[in-house]
Amino acid sequence: MCGISDVADGYLARRFRLETRLGEQLDSLGDAAFCGTVFYLLIVYTNIIEISWASFGIVVVTILRIINFIITKVRFKTWGIMHTWGNKTAGILLYLYVSVVLIFNMVLLIPGIVLCFISVASSIEEMAILLTFKEYDANRKSIFIRNDEEQKSKAE
Repeated sequence: MCGISDVADGYLARRFRLETRLGEQLDSLGDAAFCGTVFYLLIVYTNIIEISWASFGIVVVTILRIINFIITKVRFKTWGIMHTWGNKTAGILLYLYVSVVLIFNMVLLIPGIVLCFISVASSIEEMAILLTFKEYDANRKSIFIRNDEEQKSKAE
């Protein structure tokens, strides 16, 4: 339900032009709660904590996400998680991964490593965006793609 509502609320907000800063922050809060719940479920209902690469991946991603929260708060006087393609991909893969792991009650090696890699990469991309751009744009898709406002400014 969490994954479906996360996708639906963003789609509906954009579709009906109801995007607000409060909505962005609530979405980020939901994303953080989802990740916390997933980690809790994985730790309590699987042996993931006994698997060194998985524990290491969870710790690294958590530390990077906390650093990104701090950068966002200090630099932009707000808080949130950016909605980059990398973060969305990591979120979808986490949603699928935890569903499969909990249904079959086994930690999957290759998908888990891929998920860790994508989660770390998306966290590092978000950090790079936070450190290099002057304004906070939670909806920036990637460090490599200009947003609509930048394209309009450049065209003028």
